[in-house]
Amino acid sequence: MTPEELLIGAFEQRSTPTAFRNISRKAVADGLRDRIVDPSKIDQKSASLCGPAALVYDLASHDRVAYVTFVTKLYEEGHARLGKWEVDPSDKLEGFTLPASATIEPVDWIPLASIRNTSKFMFARYDEAGEKLAAPVLAGRFEKWLKNTGYATVVRQTDYLRPLRKSAELAEAERYLRLGYSVFLFVNGKGFERLTEEHNAVCSAPNSVVTDHYGFGITPTHWVVLKSVSWNGGNLVKLSVYTWGEVRSIPDCGWVEYKKVKRHYFGFVAAKH
Repeated sequence: MTPEELLIGAFEQRSTPTAFRNISRKAVADGLRDRIVDPSKIDQKSASLCGPAALVYDLASHDRVAYVTFVTKLYEEGHARLGKWEVDPSDKLEGFTLPASATIEPVDWIPLASIRNTSKFMFARYDEAGEKLAAPVLAGRFEKWLKNTGYATVVRQTDYLRPLRKSAELAEAERYLRLGYSVFLFVNGKGFERLTEEHNAVCSAPNSVVTDHYGFGITPTHWVVLKSVSWNGGNLVKLSVYTWGEVRSIPDCGWVEYKKVKRHYFGFVAAKH
């Protein structure tokens, strides 16, 4: 058995009182086993937790022992260190009972909500699964989270204005990815969602290009983790990102014009240990 599997097994066998007292130990253990096999199963669902999801996905992808330790310590003790950062959620969050209608899994709710709750973002504690905040985690705060978790180098190249400056372009994000950085893209969520939808008519043609008009994403609303970028002739692109509990191809088929991606893209934050 791997070290992380041994940690989960020992955690499941313990019967001590827990901080997250309304969540079953077995639900956490089962969820952890799924996520050490495939970290992309970490999923915010309908909760407004994309920033924490990106952060925890990156942790689970690179250090499964640290991920399991972080989640189990939060569950049992109500606080845990993530690098230099002491994540210490409120008593209200620890005692919250996820309703039957909640779509987020308990194993994801514990670390994601705890991070957001600890950060006291915009003075909101994020104590309940149904609590939605109007604004995303802004780039400066996300940069601080990464530094707090122990990354030695963090580079922020985000731009809320147009035209997008060269240092924030997708090609620059790709360069950092090739250098071994974890790269987090700041995007308009609805715009990127439309770019991932099925285009049956387009998909029927080999090497097709998605040319539909998607409009403009006025503001960034969502964090995704960049996995790969492919170019075709310099102006056509296909990228793979972690978002919403899976690794998605954008577009689903063929290629998309980069100018259309840029309508919904606001730069990146790159981090490396």
